[in-house]
Amino acid sequence: MNRFQIKLLMLILMLLDHIASFIPNTPIWFNYVGRVVAPVFFYLLINGYFYTKNKSNYAKRLFVASGFMATGNMLISTFFSLDIYNNKLKLYSIGILFTIILSFITYIIYKTPIESLKKLNLYGFLLALLPIVFSSLFLDMTILKNNIFLSMAFSIMFLNSLNHNKSDYAHITPAVLSLITEASILGLLMTIIFYKFRKNKPSLISYYSILSLSFLIGEGFTYESLFITNIQWMMIFSIPFFLLYNDKKGSDIKYLFYVFYPLHVWILFAIGSLLKR
Repeated sequence: MNRFQIKLLMLILMLLDHIASFIPNTPIWFNYVGRVVAPVFFYLLINGYFYTKNKSNYAKRLFVASGFMATGNMLISTFFSLDIYNNKLKLYSIGILFTIILSFITYIIYKTPIESLKKLNLYGFLLALLPIVFSSLFLDMTILKNNIFLSMAFSIMFLNSLNHNKSDYAHITPAVLSLITEASILGLLMTIIFYKFRKNKPSLISYYSILSLSFLIGEGFTYESLFITNIQWMMIFSIPFFLLYNDKKGSDIKYLFYVFYPLHVWILFAIGSLLKR
């Protein structure tokens, strides 16, 4: 399978996963199939890193996308929570303020030179921090935090810093900052595994399998644990897609993922919010 075919399949599985996440009374197996999505996208991300001529621009593009995602998340969360939060003026005022700030940060990222790694790391940190701060102000609300773009941006920044600044510890900053993004430590570890063992599939699969099955530790092997409360181990089923990938690009629809990902998340969140009222 080429890159386009795998991406298209992953987008379908992602849609099912997010339907289960946002829409009440959806079959849990929708979440099962979704466990393979993030690992496969990270695998393709790191693989694509080696074919990208301008690696700094690669990271910046992901940061800009994450800025748009964070801004949209804030706006959608604010708008669809107005009817269920008592102090509507407080929610609306702070929500719009945070939306404006996130929009401004996104614009600054867009205008920032790709060589300014420290500035991009700082702005990325703010994109991750502001939704957390907003959540702490409205603990009884559901705040939309999905933003895999930001996790991916820090992964690329980590690799760029690792390759360009081997004499110092510049790679530590994006590595640490990635921990407060959606993918967290899992995204960082997958980045390291997929990068280090890219040309050694047996080792890549071995370490990835260990990472996947580590989610079983301490949870027990009951039906409820394996198939209800702790299903992250199912990411191990991403392995067939690693093996099926033929390193070919396929059809070039460059911005399909950038458009589909935020759009379907916002629509499903809105539908789910309306159904819960």
